[in-house]
Amino acid sequence: LAQQKEIGFKTELFDSKLVTNVALYDLTKQNIKTTDLANPTFSIATGEVRNKGVEVDVTGNITHALSVVATYSYIDSEITKSNRGDQGRVFYGIPRHSGSLWGKYAFGGDWHGLSVGAGAVGIGQYYANNANTEIVPGFVRTDAMLAYRFKGTASSMMTAQLNVTNVMDIRYYTPSGYGGGSVVPGAPRTIVASLKADF
Repeated sequence: LAQQKEIGFKTELFDSKLVTNVALYDLTKQNIKTTDLANPTFSIATGEVRNKGVEVDVTGNITHALSVVATYSYIDSEITKSNRGDQGRVFYGIPRHSGSLWGKYAFGGDWHGLSVGAGAVGIGQYYANNANTEIVPGFVRTDAMLAYRFKGTASSMMTAQLNVTNVMDIRYYTPSGYGGGSVVPGAPRTIVASLKADF
C-alpha cells in the first residue's frame, strides 16, 4: 500500500535535440514489516516509510552521431512508523544521491553500422541497516559496449554486440535482507556477447 504525490515538467532544448524530464515526488509506503511487539521473533506489516525527492533525466543527441543519457536522483528517506525503535531513521539501502551518464557514438562512412558506448553509474553512501549504525561506502561503476549492425538475409538485419559491465572490476556492495544489517558484493566485471536478428 502506498500513497504518492508527484509533479513534473519536460523541456526540449536545441530544436528538441535534448529533452529534460524533472519529477518531484512525495511517496509514503505502508505495510512495511516491523517487529511484532507481542512476539519479537516475528514481524508484522505495520511499518511506514516516507521518501521525498527529485529525479532528473536528460536524453538527446549532441551531434548526429553522438547521443547521451544522463540521470540524477535525490532521495530524502525517513522511517515514519516502526516497532523497532528506529522511527525517524533513514530506511536502509537507499542512497541520498545517485546518477548515471551514458554516451554512444555511431560511426558513418566506411564504418557505418559500428557503434561504441561507455558510461558510469554512481551510487552515494547509504545505511546497511535501519538503525543507521552501519554505512556502506558509495561507488562509481563504469560500463562499455561495442556493436555492429549489418545486413543478414534479404529480409533481416543483424546486430552483434559486446557488453562489459564493471569494466574496472571495482569491488562494491549492495544491501541484503529485510531490515539490512548485511550486504553482498556487487557483480564483478561481466562480459556478455549477443547476436540479434530483426526481421
